[in-house]
Amino acid sequence: MPDDPTCVFCAILAGRAPASVVYQDDRCTAFLDIRPLVRGHLLVVPNRHAPGLADLQDGGHLFEVARRLAGALRAAEGVRCDGVNLLLADGDVAGQEVPHVHLHVLPRYEGDGFRWSHGPLDPPTRDELDRSAAGIRAHLAEAVPGWLGTYWEQGFEGYALLVFQPASATRPDGGWALDGMHELTAGDHLTVWNPDGSIALDGELRMRRRGLFGRRRLHGPDGIGPDDLIELCRHQPPLRASLVRAR
Repeated sequence: MPDDPTCVFCAILAGRAPASVVYQDDRCTAFLDIRPLVRGHLLVVPNRHAPGLADLQDGGHLFEVARRLAGALRAAEGVRCDGVNLLLADGDVAGQEVPHVHLHVLPRYEGDGFRWSHGPLDPPTRDELDRSAAGIRAHLAEAVPGWLGTYWEQGFEGYALLVFQPASATRPDGGWALDGMHELTAGDHLTVWNPDGSIALDGELRMRRRGLFGRRRLHGPDGIGPDDLIELCRHQPPLRASLVRAR
């Protein structure tokens, strides 16, 4: 994103405003905060204007530079640093004051006066945590949405994430038109929802080479087993699902 003439960080990067720079490369710059929460408080910012995380092209590099800065803070003379906090606020409600992504690097020591003002929430149940995790996973960039179903190949039954065309593209008989298929493979993470929105299955796929119908067989106890999929695939229409491929 081009330089924003109204952004104070863009002004610093362009040399129109002063800053005490400690690090700069072709992707990011780090300098001391003029309103520090603790002495030695650093900001790491991308050199290209990015109002929020969704606009950031290389967030991993910011954290790598922050990791190196944390080591420098611990060794620097004149800065007390027995620990480090990394903090990134994305959005007004999260406390982001400058609309240009910036990663705070905060040197910490006993009695530095810095405190987190918000205490922890009441502990959620494991079921609540699992539902939240599944919802987040389903919206990751690499997650593939679809419906759980079966297919046949050379007389053998297999399991797949089925991708259908929109409802407007239904067949004359009222069924959905199949638009793609992703065969389930070992290491994939599969989440399946019941019609009421509750989670029917959520876990990693474990497979072996022989067994069910002479094809690869899904098995547990730590993964999703064949009996689970056989039962779920009986649903008509197919159940909504999300697949994250193994890396």
